[in-house]
Amino acid sequence: MELVFASNWQTKWKWLVEVLEHCPKLQNLTLDQLYGYGTGEDNWKKPKIVPECIYSQLRTCSLTSYKGNELQFAKYIIKNAKVMRTMTIIASPVDMNIKHQMIMKLSSCPKGSATCKFSFY
Repeated sequence: MELVFASNWQTKWKWLVEVLEHCPKLQNLTLDQLYGYGTGEDNWKKPKIVPECIYSQLRTCSLTSYKGNELQFAKYIIKNAKVMRTMTIIASPVDMNIKHQMIMKLSSCPKGSATCKFSFY
């Protein structure tokens, strides 16, 4: 499934979790945030229950146009996806120091899958 966020709205993370709860067999997820530099990290709330697709089906996850405000969601996926093979982050053009900080924060996150390979571009 590929989702493109054309703007940053307050409830996008809640909406996304609801969508994932209705897709129990989802294996590949791509999120692209085209516009907006909002506070996606600030309004992320960890769901009480991990959607089934995340812990038992999700094989690949890609976040494109990553700006860093998706950090909590990315950590949540990395931690809870038990069968994930690949997590790909494609960062928006940013300063190399900021990119390095993003990499350090994400690579220090505990992985739910021992076989997950992490790519950051």
